[in-house]
Amino acid sequence: MDSGYIVLILFTLLVGILFHQAWQGHSESILTGFFAVLGGILVAWVFYHFLAPLLDARVGVMSLKQRILSSGVLGLGGWAALRGPAATFSAWLHQPGNPLHFCSDGFPAGLVSLLPGAVLVFLLSLCLRWAGTVLELRNYQTLCHPNAYFPAATYPHWSGTTVWRDGWESLPGVEGVCNLVAGTARKRHRNLAALVIASSKNPFFHQLGEDPETAPLLNNAAFQGLLEDPGILALREARDSLGLIASPRLQAASLDRELKVLLTGVNLRNAADRFFLSDNWQGTVKQEKVANQVIRAAEKENGR
Repeated sequence: MDSGYIVLILFTLLVGILFHQAWQGHSESILTGFFAVLGGILVAWVFYHFLAPLLDARVGVMSLKQRILSSGVLGLGGWAALRGPAATFSAWLHQPGNPLHFCSDGFPAGLVSLLPGAVLVFLLSLCLRWAGTVLELRNYQTLCHPNAYFPAATYPHWSGTTVWRDGWESLPGVEGVCNLVAGTARKRHRNLAALVIASSKNPFFHQLGEDPETAPLLNNAAFQGLLEDPGILALREARDSLGLIASPRLQAASLDRELKVLLTGVNLRNAADRFFLSDNWQGTVKQEKVANQVIRAAEKENGR
């Protein structure tokens, strides 16, 4: 079964569990959690978009990773602090004569639970997008390290989270909804970041330049400009995948009309697998292994 439909089934089961719990008379606790989560998200959003830039101006610029972690911690704090008020508000809504008294249990309560369920699925979709993207770029960093030579038996295959992300986003409408909030991790952005990372592995990068599918990407002027940007190269050398994909310079380059189309259609992971698992590259890996064994033996002999 396609990974996207597996994720769809899991999310549907999750919504179904919430529906059943609400039917059984737990709609008040479900709404309590829902309101607290919304409050935590609002706290994190306000910090990320408004307070963090103010702190950057006064204290010093935070990295993207620091900003995300700080927003997440504050969001969790907001969720914890708001659980009490959320419980009070939810209990008031369910009191006789108030708006949600009619749906304390049964089918009406199940219908109300669909809203928290939809929000939960949306949040999990964003988590899946970011987790899959971070693990994907980390794998490129591992494969494309200048001194990396992986035999087929220990080849670092792509994370299941990355595969599930692609499957889920291939379903109608999912990718577009995710782009509304997590547009930084669009397919074209992560592919462009992966290409920049790949430029540190000369044999692989050379092969990409000869492959009809990827050669137009490497010859694009906007992409060439990225490889000449000291800030982009510094992020690549620092292995800062989050900083790279969120770089304003990379985001701007991805808007190039030709590059945008090419990045959306290419499958770089397949290109990487074809190269690193090819007989030609695996022969190079064996030669490198023999050379290293000779060097170690010589060093051991000289050390006596």
